[in-house]
Amino acid sequence: LNLPSYEVTAKTGPDHDLEFVVECKIGSMFVVCGTGHSIKVAEQNAAEQALDNLLKSKEKNDGQGI
Repeated sequence: LNLPSYEVTAKTGPDHDLEFVVECKIGSMFVVCGTGHSIKVAEQNAAEQALDNLLKSKEKNDGQGI
């Protein structure tokens, strides 16, 4: 697997209460978004979703004998 890359794709809300949307890509396999009130938190949320997707994909493939 490639290393994940992160990109801020949106920020919404007033300046004192911004919410960031960060896209996490791992090669061309997974693209997930995470949100948070800081870029770091949004990246962490996106990374957690990407890991969940990877684990679910692995479980699905393991169940099929692949």
